[in-house]
Amino acid sequence: MTVLFSISLLWESVRQTMEISRRANTNLTLSLNLLPKFAEDVHFVEQVRACLAENGMEGKRLQFEISELQDLSPVGCEHLNTVRDTLGVSLVMSNFGTSHTNMPLLYQVHFDMLELDKSFAALAPDNELACKIVIAIQHMADTLDMTICAKGIETQDQFEFFEEIGAYKGQGALIGAPMSMEEMEAYAKMYALEKGHK
Repeated sequence: MTVLFSISLLWESVRQTMEISRRANTNLTLSLNLLPKFAEDVHFVEQVRACLAENGMEGKRLQFEISELQDLSPVGCEHLNTVRDTLGVSLVMSNFGTSHTNMPLLYQVHFDMLELDKSFAALAPDNELACKIVIAIQHMADTLDMTICAKGIETQDQFEFFEEIGAYKGQGALIGAPMSMEEMEAYAKMYALEKGHK
């Protein structure tokens, strides 16, 4: 049942993303949380390949978020690396820095991004030690050819801190609140106009 739901969610999310992209005349990137059971499914790679092809989405417009707390089997790791290396799908280790850190997953899966847990943003920029830890993570990500995304950015000071250290991707109330599909389409159209798309 979990796998069937994941397949349905993938196809419907990609379809809606492409519909909004076409109507807004811009290229949106879709980020989906991925359950290990789906990644481990024997049909996972072909489902992703078929979904992208049928909906006309480039692989680089899709990213899967994998929680560092989730135990992925070797088969799941292999499948994830295949969709990344052959289809161009991006892989994100989400909630990095919470509870235990699954460091071995960093060399088992070809991640493109580390998504920092929101607890780091909550402490920045006033907590010096927390800021040093974030900077160390940024250096590690640079060494591994990854980017980082800061979650939970709610103040201008937090935004400026992450921008200053080179973390140019972020989430949070300051950047954008959750939106309905209609609001997302309007936002995408406004963004396209600002970028000069016609």
